[in-house]
Amino acid sequence: HWYSISESLIFTLAGLFLGGMVFVVTAGDQDLHDAFIRELEFDEGLFVLILLPIIIYESSYTLLKRFFFRQLGKILLFAILGTLMSTLVVGFGLCGFMSAGFIPEMQWAEAFAFGAVISAIDPVATLSVFRSLQVDPWLNGLVYGESVMNDAASIVMYRAFCTFITKKASLESAFAGIGIFFWVMFGSTMIGMFVACGGAYVLKYMALPHNDTRTQAVIIFLVSYISFQMAELAELSGIVGSLVCGFVGKHFMHRNLRSQAARTFTLDFMGLLACLSESYIFLIVGINVAINREESINFPFIMCTLLLCLLGRGLNIGLLSGVINAFQSSGRPDGLPWKIPRNYQLVMFHAGLRGAIAYALVLEFPSQHRNLLLSCTSWIIMITLVCLGCSTPFMLKKMNVPTGKSTSGDEKVSSAVPLEAPTSMKRFVDKLDSVFVDERLSNLNTHIDQRDLEPTQSLEMSPYKSSSGSLDSNRHSGGVVNPLMDSEQLRSDSGKSGLAPTTDGNTSSP
Repeated sequence: HWYSISESLIFTLAGLFLGGMVFVVTAGDQDLHDAFIRELEFDEGLFVLILLPIIIYESSYTLLKRFFFRQLGKILLFAILGTLMSTLVVGFGLCGFMSAGFIPEMQWAEAFAFGAVISAIDPVATLSVFRSLQVDPWLNGLVYGESVMNDAASIVMYRAFCTFITKKASLESAFAGIGIFFWVMFGSTMIGMFVACGGAYVLKYMALPHNDTRTQAVIIFLVSYISFQMAELAELSGIVGSLVCGFVGKHFMHRNLRSQAARTFTLDFMGLLACLSESYIFLIVGINVAINREESINFPFIMCTLLLCLLGRGLNIGLLSGVINAFQSSGRPDGLPWKIPRNYQLVMFHAGLRGAIAYALVLEFPSQHRNLLLSCTSWIIMITLVCLGCSTPFMLKKMNVPTGKSTSGDEKVSSAVPLEAPTSMKRFVDKLDSVFVDERLSNLNTHIDQRDLEPTQSLEMSPYKSSSGSLDSNRHSGGVVNPLMDSEQLRSDSGKSGLAPTTDGNTSSP
């Protein structure tokens, strides 16, 4: 097909339908209409305290380490410098349109703060198509990694520009804004690392049976909220704190889970919660578009902002890809060059959808123009979902992007530094492992299986296949992994049958 309807678009359209029903049901009764509007208004506390932490934490916890760390320089360049470029394009562009009288007047600081908000990309629909078509994992990792780190950059830049809304701009305040940027990044990172290491320490010494998958999953689930709330209480960034906590937690906490069943259940459990949270947000976005009051909808402002978003994204991807290609020479492990070809650049530009994070930031926008910006953000989210998200298969086909590429076996090392790191760094990581990781689980940690990396994979990628390729009926019932079967049972059963377990969970002849 040339199009794809993602679950995020389905929930947005469902929200539009519900919002439209409000006008039909309450036609002619203003009091009833206002009562419905109050009931349907988005609860900011629910979003910030309940939904947002698990979305951010899950995105970093389930990241494919190999494709992320080997492209870390590119990802940080696009996420930090690229987000700054997009923010400046939107900010200066809005100021220019205001001077020309095309859009309502607002402070320059508001324009740049909103530029940071709307620069937060959320290509959930694109990545869903990437997974289903098994797009080149290096491109998938680059787009996914950029979207994860872009969230952190957007929130920090937004907070920095917000300081100028209430303060008069000066050289001193400019340096103060830069200082806030680095302090928020550093402080939030330290809190995320501290909470993740604390959770790993608890899991290491807590007396838990191997088959108690739910308790282990709940502990990791709670850690995501602890890191977010601690950073917010310290007036830092809960998003950055959760993001870092997910990165560190995947290496230390995940390797302290007692069995493969616990690891699989934890990933699936967090994936389910994150999916439910994002679905609810897109539902609210659709409702918000439908029930917005006419005075808060300004289509010239929406179209100008959308145009600037596309321009900023294009400059970001085009210029930074040119810089990267000018300095890249060595090849990838699959023989292809590290350079970003033109067709990949166009796909990355096409992946610049807006979503949950942009909506989250604009909800707390400190300005009297909040309703205008909220309406604009909702419309841009919906437009990018429809125009960019649905046309992803068509774009991949036209750009001749390789598909059908499996990521099986891409994480055969358990090190937190899966690329060629200096010996001193490896020694440092090994020392941390000895402190925070249970050495009794070393056999289970030798090889992280594919389902541990991508919980959305089908059972054809399951580590519980027999040597003949068929699924073991003792471990599957109706296509569902038995959560009580752990690695010890797997080794025991393999020994009884005369088959030796391999590192990837398959069995072979002695």
